[in-house]
Amino acid sequence: MTAHKPSDSHAPNGGDPPRGNNLLPVNKLAHASLRNRPFVALVCVVASVLGVLSLQSMRRELIPPVELPAVSVIAISPGATSEQMNERIAVPIEQQVATIPEVKSTTTTSSSSYAMITVELEYGTDTARATAKVEQAVSRADTNFPEDTSTEVASGASSDIPLAMIGVTSDSDALQTADNIRTAVVPQLEKIDGVASATLVGAPEQRVTIELNAEAAAANGVTPQALQDAMDSNGLAVPVGTVAEDGKNLDVTVGQRIDSLDALRAIPVITTDPATGETNGSVPLGDVASVELSGADATLSARINGKSAVALVVYPTSNANVVDTSHELTDTLTELQPLVGGDAEFTTIFDQAPFITDSISSLAEEGVMGLVMAVLVILLFLLSLRSTLVTAISIPLSLLIGFIGMRVAGYSLNILTLSALTITIGRVVDDSIVVIENIKRHMEYGGDRRTAITNAVREVASAITASTIVTCLVFLPIGFVSGMVGELFRPFALTVVLAMAASLFTALTIVPVLAYWFLRPSRAARAAVEATPQGTEKAARSAELSEQKDSDDSAVDADKDDSAASADESVPAISPACEDEDAVRLRAEEREENTWLRRMYRPVLRGTQRHPVVTLLVAIAVLVGTGALFPLLKVNLLGSTGQNMVSLSQNAPAGTDIETLTAHAQTAEAALEQVDGVETVATTISPTGINFRGASISYTIVTDPDADQEALRDELERTLQDNASGDVVSAADVTGLTSSAVEVNLVASDDEALTAANDVLLAELQDVSGAKTVSSNLATEQPSVKITVDRDAAGAAGMTENDVVGMISAQIVAPSIGQITLNNVDTDIYVKLDSPAQTVDDLRNLQIAGQPISAFATVEQVSVVPTVVTVNGQRTATITVTPEDADDLGALRTAVNNAVDSADLPSNVMTVEAGAGEQIGDVFDQLGLALAAAILIIYVVLVFIFKSLGQPLLLLISIPFAATGAFLVLLVADMPLGISSLVGILMLTGIVVTNAIVLIDLINQLRRNGMGLDEAISIGAQRRLRPIIMTAVSTIAALLPMAFGVTGYGGFISQPMAITVIGGLTSSTILTLVLLPVLYRLTQQRGERKRSRRH
Repeated sequence: MTAHKPSDSHAPNGGDPPRGNNLLPVNKLAHASLRNRPFVALVCVVASVLGVLSLQSMRRELIPPVELPAVSVIAISPGATSEQMNERIAVPIEQQVATIPEVKSTTTTSSSSYAMITVELEYGTDTARATAKVEQAVSRADTNFPEDTSTEVASGASSDIPLAMIGVTSDSDALQTADNIRTAVVPQLEKIDGVASATLVGAPEQRVTIELNAEAAAANGVTPQALQDAMDSNGLAVPVGTVAEDGKNLDVTVGQRIDSLDALRAIPVITTDPATGETNGSVPLGDVASVELSGADATLSARINGKSAVALVVYPTSNANVVDTSHELTDTLTELQPLVGGDAEFTTIFDQAPFITDSISSLAEEGVMGLVMAVLVILLFLLSLRSTLVTAISIPLSLLIGFIGMRVAGYSLNILTLSALTITIGRVVDDSIVVIENIKRHMEYGGDRRTAITNAVREVASAITASTIVTCLVFLPIGFVSGMVGELFRPFALTVVLAMAASLFTALTIVPVLAYWFLRPSRAARAAVEATPQGTEKAARSAELSEQKDSDDSAVDADKDDSAASADESVPAISPACEDEDAVRLRAEEREENTWLRRMYRPVLRGTQRHPVVTLLVAIAVLVGTGALFPLLKVNLLGSTGQNMVSLSQNAPAGTDIETLTAHAQTAEAALEQVDGVETVATTISPTGINFRGASISYTIVTDPDADQEALRDELERTLQDNASGDVVSAADVTGLTSSAVEVNLVASDDEALTAANDVLLAELQDVSGAKTVSSNLATEQPSVKITVDRDAAGAAGMTENDVVGMISAQIVAPSIGQITLNNVDTDIYVKLDSPAQTVDDLRNLQIAGQPISAFATVEQVSVVPTVVTVNGQRTATITVTPEDADDLGALRTAVNNAVDSADLPSNVMTVEAGAGEQIGDVFDQLGLALAAAILIIYVVLVFIFKSLGQPLLLLISIPFAATGAFLVLLVADMPLGISSLVGILMLTGIVVTNAIVLIDLINQLRRNGMGLDEAISIGAQRRLRPIIMTAVSTIAALLPMAFGVTGYGGFISQPMAITVIGGLTSSTILTLVLLPVLYRLTQQRGERKRSRRH
């Protein structure tokens, strides 16, 4: 074998390889760094310090802030039926909201007295501005709302996930306990930096009840209307301007607010003469009525471990450091606990901080373990402690520079960004591996250090720059992915790009300087050089220079160092004459030829080069097999978080009262508390449902953190199912980021068709494969009383329909006549009815304007739907199918879609995929487009770099073979293909092409230097074998702790991604080393023959 020196005949004619990949600026970085070594050292120190400071100051949270593109409108109209809520309130609101351009869809749930309109916006919409538009739309629609209708508009974001939920139990009266929390605890909590608000759930609402003394009222001529007039005429404090006094302006306020029960009892009520009906004075309210503070009828109650409680829910601000805020919250609650009274106890139901801390710490531990494993792999290949340390330094330095970029970009430290850094640990060292391996090889050839380092870096600089650019560009399409995936993984993508850019900068500037300081040729190389005459002369000159340097003044050490370096470069100390250089280089290459890697690889390379067609056919067979693997994969969205909290719900028939629900809850609580691993059972009971979708009981169960969360969740779900008193049981994802069930929406123009379709499809889905439960939100009709006002009769009596409705309502429900503020709580004032209507006969005997109700309205019993659901204004029923295996939503989705296609539904009913099925379709479509866009971007960049349309296609061959290993490993690990796995495949498209770039770039360089095709392929492939294998194995080693989930936290995102990258990188590396040289030969043979004929 002969050594080949560079040649000046580079002109690419006919069959010559493309000249490309000549990125001059990066070629100069190493030279500039070596000339400014002190400056580079200073940059390292400053970057490290700033990186540590950035890391310490970054916010820590579970996931990146996600602004959910939705606005909710809650409407409350006491006494209205579900049909009335839908027709008179929900429909007008939907019609007005639909005119807003940013609105994607609307979903409305209307039940007795309540309606919730969920307005879904396009992702990227300014939610604050959209919320203001929705508020304006609601105000335009409220002109025809029934009296006493109230509305509230709210928007959603990931900061609306509670920071913490604390259960408060006390021996004191529930109303007093709630009052103490409102006055003594909530204000102090809301002063904590990072806390947006603190609200009470399940606390009895206080109200002021006025009960007229019949005798006193009659004697003084006080009527219920007089009470209303008294409330309207008193308690108003109005600023009316300013006056001057002693040179100062004084504000003038007229009136006095009513802020206590005593003040309310003292307001004057106009009295009338019972005989004449004329006003004859006034009397204090307290003289004719009792005024008491009481609790309103419970519409929501909370329990902790079977004991009545109040839940304190604390929400963070959008920029809160969740962990620090949580710790301060805990300390503050400990200080405030005695102020609640009644031996109050605080029980933490939910707290983000421990899980965030554990997840971040665990990912960091896995990252450190991965770093150590990657370093060990490098040491194993290089067999040099100095080279390994130089390479290893690039990992923490790249990460610290990445932290600086994250801090500047305003990103937080969360499981997504930390997963990105952990995933890239193996990748950030790749550039340094290629550089240091090439430097080490050039040092073995002889020559002074600076020249060897400069030539080595120049040889690979363009290639590693191109490969890093390609890796970074694959994440560019993530910026255009909409929906939840884009919101979550955009910070992930930028974090990877920052780390990769830092690793390239480190490899081209810092690694050469460290190599100059610490690396030396091997003993064999030094012995070979010393055996030459020039080597002996160099030794003498080196000794002379050393003595001269020792005698120099210490004040000019730096200058003398540069002078010595210049002398070192000018004198061919380790640089023998041309013929001796060839001998040294030849012996170094012979040593490389005998390494165990090359001995294993050489027969494979020769065999595939001799039989290219067979190799190509085998590769095609592998691709076909890869396609056959895809249908065997499980498919989901995001796996379980592993958090030690389980959320279950129990849905009872609409109309179930709170006493019955409480009895059901007590039965379930007793059973759930007996399950091993359960620490706390928090229960919320609501006759109207948390989202106004019917009576429900919600259980938040805190479990032992060391328990098997998946198994415990299944056991808890089974236990609740067995003790649910016949109610429907369902489980919810704690994060709420994705749906956990496949849903089908049935849309119909009339109720009969909707009911018929609902029954048919429910029956069709009962036996569907993979389904655990099948349920529908279409409630069965229930008996109700309907009062229809005769508008003509009311008009003849000088009344409107609303007047009659108000008179009837006032005899059924205690009317609210005003509101006062007591202890900073807005409190409604009600007048207690003497004998409210409680039966149907009572309704038929009501009097309206002195006449029987029958003169103005009809009273009849009818059957009504307790809950009305509409989507975009159309009546809709949603059928929900929960999976037996949460990791295999894809198979369930396919089975459900097949059942829907085969169901015989009415012609005027339309089915729409929703829930997890819709999300899977959207996610796979968007990430599939992102993958295609990434491949196109890679190709465009490679065409620019290689100045060729054909060769970049060869480099892209590695990408489909990455799917081979990825699919195979996912199958073996029984891991589903989900969002994280797809992002891992997207990441692989950049990683696997880098190896191909490094290989083809060297082969092109060798051919441009005059080497023939066969020899260039052989030498290029063997010379790049070690760096390619090193980078692949070090990346895999760095990912192994994460792939095995060594620490057990945060793995629902990072573990599938790590497994995917490991499998894909393994298969693509093998096929790159075997198939790519074959394809290169097949595409370049014709040009090589033309080239040979020219020469």
